[in-house]
Amino acid sequence: MGKFDGIYLVSDLDGTLLSSNAYGVSEENIAAIKYFMAEGGRFGFATGRTVNELYELHELIGTNAPSITCNGSKIYNFTAGENRIIDEAKEDILPFLDYVVNEYPNVMIEMVSDSDIYYYRPNSSLEKHKSITNSHFREISHYSLIPHPWMKIAIWDEAEAIKKFAETVDRSKLPENYNFMYSFKYCCEISTFTADKGVALLEAKNQQNGICKAVAIGDNENDVLMLKNADISFVPSNAVPMAKECADIILDADCNNSAVALAIKKLEEMIFS
Repeated sequence: MGKFDGIYLVSDLDGTLLSSNAYGVSEENIAAIKYFMAEGGRFGFATGRTVNELYELHELIGTNAPSITCNGSKIYNFTAGENRIIDEAKEDILPFLDYVVNEYPNVMIEMVSDSDIYYYRPNSSLEKHKSITNSHFREISHYSLIPHPWMKIAIWDEAEAIKKFAETVDRSKLPENYNFMYSFKYCCEISTFTADKGVALLEAKNQQNGICKAVAIGDNENDVLMLKNADISFVPSNAVPMAKECADIILDADCNNSAVALAIKKLEEMIFS
């Protein structure tokens, strides 16, 4: 019997598990996660990134449970090689993208087709995106030509520009069954209501025998439903106000100070208090 038997822990990456400066994982976080798994816990990622972007992190940490990818559009188990697509965007999103492209001529559209990443109308944020993910990107002449499934859609620009975009874009033009999230300082993301980290968390929890509690840690708007659906939820001190309002515990550490390691320590204290 391990200390963390029956507990499934998922962590957001950018702004939570990864340092905001180097986009790396601290030794403290790696050690804490490995300790958590050695004591019977099951660990996976919960991120907007694709499966291909996560292999290096999986090799570094060694996840032993399903990971939530593309902001909940897909669940993937690296250990078992099991893949499940929950939902995807459809053609009804195209008029909204047309509106965005016409009204905001400097933004870049990114679309993820399962594990392939496409971009339309590249701008200066593309190099930042590439440096963060180390992924291969494919330029395409129009977003409507990207092959299905459309797992995730993102709008990218410089930090101040994307913040202004998030504040001024007419969300009423978005079809009713889609979420619009300001999820990272360089991008906003779009996905269907059923392709959400929170929905995926419950499904991934139910997939695993012996899991009695789901624990989540995240920092941004796209983590909110995941934090609400978790049995226990944490946020780092750098989390946005919306995420902090949903969390059970606000940590005294940010993403640059091994917040995930602190969450695991707090979790252990809760179990044995």
